[in-house]
Amino acid sequence: MIHLPECRTVFDAVELMISSEAWRYRHVELRFPGGDFWVHIYPLFGQSDPYFDFAYTDREPPENRLASLLVEFEQGQFIDWCDGRLACLRIKGASKEHLVSAISRVAEDLFAQSPRSLDVYYEHETPA
Repeated sequence: MIHLPECRTVFDAVELMISSEAWRYRHVELRFPGGDFWVHIYPLFGQSDPYFDFAYTDREPPENRLASLLVEFEQGQFIDWCDGRLACLRIKGASKEHLVSAISRVAEDLFAQSPRSLDVYYEHETPA
């Protein structure tokens, strides 16, 4: 993974992902202070529904633990999760601002992390 020192916020990372076609085959990893919480934002490949994976250490379904998030983002849907490891959230038709807000809420709700400053990395994916 390649460190992007110029990206220090969730907004910076999301802006980068949608800024140009050059990012079509890259994914971005956000590492929050303390090392317990991370988020992966994946390329959208021409889709309008943003999605991201995040560290999820709970055993109960994320729909239960993050129910208030689904109320706020009513177009949100957990499309995958592995108990004790990770969850994946898609927000249909979300704007860049909604995606930033959703990532920030997940960080705050699960890990009491205020995502003011973080480390951002990227990796190039080779298309199949």
